[in-house]
Amino acid sequence: MEDGQYTESYGHLFYEPAADSSLAEQAEELSLLLTAGRLTKDNIDKIVSACSAQSDAGSQFRCMQQLVVTSGEFHSTSEVTHAVADEASQPAPARKLQESSAPEYKAIVYYNLAGGVDSYNMLAPYSCSPIDVYDNYRKVRGQSELAEGIGMPLDRLLEIPANNTAQPCSSFGIHEMLPALRDLYLDEEALFIANAGFLSAPATADNYRDVLDKTRLFSHDGMTLEMKLLDVHDKYVGTGVGGRMLDTLYQAGINANAFSVDGEQELLVGTPGQGDSPFIVNSEGVVEINDDPSIENMNEVIKDINGASTIDSGVFAETWSSKLIDTFAKTELLKAELDKVSLQTTWTADHSDAREFKTVTQIMQTAAARGVSRDLFFVRTSGWDTHSDVDARLIEKFTRVNDCIRDFVAEVKALGLWEKVTLVQFTEFGRTLDQNSNNGADHAWGGHHFMLGGKVKGGRVLGKYLSEFEPGPENPLMLTSRGRVVPEYPWDSMWYGTAEWFGVPEGPDMEKVLPMHTNFPSHLLYDKEELFHVLGENNDETSTA
Repeated sequence: MEDGQYTESYGHLFYEPAADSSLAEQAEELSLLLTAGRLTKDNIDKIVSACSAQSDAGSQFRCMQQLVVTSGEFHSTSEVTHAVADEASQPAPARKLQESSAPEYKAIVYYNLAGGVDSYNMLAPYSCSPIDVYDNYRKVRGQSELAEGIGMPLDRLLEIPANNTAQPCSSFGIHEMLPALRDLYLDEEALFIANAGFLSAPATADNYRDVLDKTRLFSHDGMTLEMKLLDVHDKYVGTGVGGRMLDTLYQAGINANAFSVDGEQELLVGTPGQGDSPFIVNSEGVVEINDDPSIENMNEVIKDINGASTIDSGVFAETWSSKLIDTFAKTELLKAELDKVSLQTTWTADHSDAREFKTVTQIMQTAAARGVSRDLFFVRTSGWDTHSDVDARLIEKFTRVNDCIRDFVAEVKALGLWEKVTLVQFTEFGRTLDQNSNNGADHAWGGHHFMLGGKVKGGRVLGKYLSEFEPGPENPLMLTSRGRVVPEYPWDSMWYGTAEWFGVPEGPDMEKVLPMHTNFPSHLLYDKEELFHVLGENNDETSTA
């Protein structure tokens, strides 16, 4: 059948059944073409019956094509044998959740500022002595007698105390468009980690190419993937740091779900066969499966042709069918539960980023119905690749971030979940301190990131902000080109304590979640006592904080 858009194609496959062939004969031909003849007689009969009511031959044939490609026979090379009522069979229902061993609900929201945020304008030096770090900062960012450069003026910064004597400044400045983040910091519910980034081991300007020889530094694709996997040597191939974290919880009897509000994400992928597959939703909620079906009862027919099979049926086809049925069941459950929830506050912002966070708060309310005590959410906002007009772009982008933080925190507090939620912010890399010719900054490496939540031990700038920005023997973290900074603190520095708070114990489980963390000395890794107020948590037996 010649359906589809081919204007950009050099050619396309074409097939048309014989005009005098019956639907059953056409289905047999489709089985031969699409499944090498493996489609069972039972499934052929079900497909023909379901599609026969279509009004014309073309619609009937398209319907049969669509149903064939949902079958286990199409998605594997397995022989499939379907069970009958009196046979021992292995049905493909959704996995039944057991009662979780975790005593309380917790959620992590992974907030990805995609494109490489200019975090030196998100968190800038303010009051610093004896070294005037602010003056050094403005100069390296292009300030001179003839130009202002791209550094932040003091009167456009929201001052916060560092509350950390290891920093070169007694206070720092948050970008003027982030008052919600400033307020959370002053309320000791948000913190920063300075000069952090992707590292597999400690590195300097002299040895970083040897240490990270497998990493495509300064590349969007390469650094984004490394940020999500945190496994540069592929010890756990095909899994992300979030998926491995949920694997360990599942093994401990703690039921958990993962949600992406931005398509498929490697971060959430765990070991095949362990736990539930991630949900993919959008800013409007659940992505309905097959929302424009060719026939009225199409989803039920799909479930039927992927139904129970015998014990000796092919394992690969069975895996496809069981995952498909599980996805239907989970999606239908989630949609039904989301229809019952309501917002507790009025959201001031109505842009797409804010709607993604709104969806997250609604999903949180369905945790009990889903039988889980842990949720991991992936939220992404793009547009941070500020090669030009960085000041105007950051005003626009940070305004949206502020909207999201303000409305999300208000809603979570109204739901009584604030102390159960932690938001962690990441971006694939920082940007050059040097200004380029377009009043922007280019791809670099180290930068600053934040986390916030009701249990976060906030009001501090952790990590270590640089005091000098010129490369040389006294400054081993500055590269010689473009004001690029080698991070001192790895992404593991925040993940380590956050994973502990979430329920991952030290030892083999933590080594699976963060396979590179043992490469770093302990002072570069923040444990849960350093990041969270954990005294009295009923699932914490070791806390002394």
